[in-house]
Amino acid sequence: PMETSRPAGRTSEESAAASTGPLRPINLLTSRCDHPGASTSFKRDDTGLVSSALAMRHRPASLRVEDLGLPPSVVERFGERGVKTTYAWQRGAIDSASDGSNLVFCAPTSGGKSLVAEVLLVKALMRRGRQGRALFVLPFHSLVNEKAKDLEKILAPMYRKRTPGDGRSPVAVRAFAGETEGAPLARPLGCPGQNEIVAVTTIEKASVTISRLAEEGRLGELCAVVVDELHLVGEQGRGGILESMLAKLRFADRRGALRETGG
Repeated sequence: PMETSRPAGRTSEESAAASTGPLRPINLLTSRCDHPGASTSFKRDDTGLVSSALAMRHRPASLRVEDLGLPPSVVERFGERGVKTTYAWQRGAIDSASDGSNLVFCAPTSGGKSLVAEVLLVKALMRRGRQGRALFVLPFHSLVNEKAKDLEKILAPMYRKRTPGDGRSPVAVRAFAGETEGAPLARPLGCPGQNEIVAVTTIEKASVTISRLAEEGRLGELCAVVVDELHLVGEQGRGGILESMLAKLRFADRRGALRETGG
């Protein structure tokens, strides 16, 4: 059910999802690529899936994080992590999906995939204002809490409570893994209780969440779905769960259920 393509000489890890256009959520998919120096972004246009070696072809005017159009508080958080500039391929990948298009890309281990995902997540949330929500999908429980802490530092300043003690103000990020109480994106924003903007979760919980949101007619709340380690779609067992989740999103997109409805 997924549309895939890979250039000659690439590995099977380079699976891709189709673009949904500028008015629909980003489904940002990342994968590991073990080719030395390889940093490739994939984006689909009206003629099909195309690929470009952004590190070779993309020459942005600026590689500074402060020139990415992010809120000053987010730029400051990246700076505290020592991230003040991007590589050319990172900026190219960011520019490829800044309009809301889907993107799938790969890079070597520790090659900088997380920065691209986090920047595009922030941009997607900015476009939707205070009505957008997102899923960040990771393969292992041990990674969920770590990623949630990292995203909390980046996103918290964007979602400070308007009124102290206001039970309807959302929290920026929550982690859902293992025996975590509650379900990701359990209630619409504005309902009483602790409602998160970004839910960081495992493949299994994300799949259940997508099914539930579809049944409740709430898929339109999503402005971004980030899937890390996309190559796991080829594994037995869990790969089928991941593929099923992505197929549901593709089907919902074709029916128009993923159009942005707020902000």
